[in-house]
Amino acid sequence: MLLTELTVGQVQAMFTAIIRQHQALGAPVSAATLARIRATLNAAIRRGLISDNQAARAELPRARRPRAVVWTRTWSGKTPGHDGCAARDLNPEPAD
Repeated sequence: MLLTELTVGQVQAMFTAIIRQHQALGAPVSAATLARIRATLNAAIRRGLISDNQAARAELPRARRPRAVVWTRTWSGKTPGHDGCAARDLNPEPAD
């Protein structure tokens, strides 16, 4: 199959297959990975290989917002080779 023959349905089926395969392996695929595939087809447009990006019309799952991790002085510093000083530096003792 040529890139010029690619349809929205085929791209959507590919995205769905990638998602299911990763879920079956216990490692969900990130929305960023699927966005990179879409970006690759945009690059093909810029290079003149295709005239339309069929992936632009395919639906991607919503990206999850990363959960913030708050470091405090009570951080255990149990990371091997790390004494936790970075956490103390981020939250210094107030000056008296």
